[in-house]
Amino acid sequence: MASIPTAAEVVGGFFVLAFVAFALYGIVLAQVYEYVFSNGPKDSWYLKGNVIAITFFETLHTCLALHFIYHYSISKSGDLPELARIIWSGPATVLCEAIMVVLVHSFYIRRIWIMSGQNKWLVGMLISLLITRTAFSICTPVLMYIRMYWVAFRDSAIFTVSMSLSLLAAADFAISSTLIFYLWRSRTGHGRTDHLIRTLMAYCVNSGFITMIFSFLILIMFLVSTHTLIFGGLVQVTSKLYANSFLGSLNMRRYLREQPDTTTAINLSTFHASATRNTATTTMRSDVTAAVGGSRPLKHIKIYQETSSTAYTDTTPISPKSEYSNRTAGVISRSSYLEPYPREKV
Repeated sequence: MASIPTAAEVVGGFFVLAFVAFALYGIVLAQVYEYVFSNGPKDSWYLKGNVIAITFFETLHTCLALHFIYHYSISKSGDLPELARIIWSGPATVLCEAIMVVLVHSFYIRRIWIMSGQNKWLVGMLISLLITRTAFSICTPVLMYIRMYWVAFRDSAIFTVSMSLSLLAAADFAISSTLIFYLWRSRTGHGRTDHLIRTLMAYCVNSGFITMIFSFLILIMFLVSTHTLIFGGLVQVTSKLYANSFLGSLNMRRYLREQPDTTTAINLSTFHASATRNTATTTMRSDVTAAVGGSRPLKHIKIYQETSSTAYTDTTPISPKSEYSNRTAGVISRSSYLEPYPREKV
């Protein structure tokens, strides 16, 4: 005969993980503060609205977690029959987490839409995956309200919860992998710019795959630890990870823009003759700008071009691309890679 779990076994794990989530919520607030006084005033209303919505739902999510803890740890402490019941704030936190995921994933899918050159098939598949996952995630709190008891909920919601968390992990993997692919494709061969791209790729790995791992952990604890609420504590932590991922990707733009500029000089030792110096103005736009997010217009930079009519010392045929490289002396500012996309009407 299985022993009856104690109150400490039921809510102990949730209690500890909830305090980890509270610490992460403090980081969320710090990131919001940083955003307001750095990038916020220059961003589009779409980004500002996302930040406001995420801050609101994270605050609500934290308040609901506090109510959940107070009910099971203080108000009904030691009352085992009451611990078996699902308090209303439990499914409410799951619903908040589902909304948070939609907001954050929508932001990243919008980035992919820009970086992929508006690839409708790719973005359509990601949106379909997000919609399907959201449907299962909304069904989860509905079942919690209907069943009213944790045991009944676990027995009836195994398929729903498994699909919700599996699709969430799949969406995290798909979005992170796609962002990494387009960043990798946007390498330029310039040391400083490639270093910036590697930084963004590392951030995508850390933010995307960590949330994916937590999705699997929630599923494992839901299926294995049937007499505890540890899976609920992991839900609290995961929600904060999504919020910090979103806000961190916005705030890192300031850090990237503050990196010292680098120039690329092209060797003209194969030429001999006087050259005329012409000034050309061009606009450069990179996938990197979409990866860091933003909405400010691009800046124009100047490229100084030196041309000559001398003969080449090498008789090897020269491709148009290499000929242009050999005939051009460029000083290219890296700041253009960090400028956000033009302001969009939202």
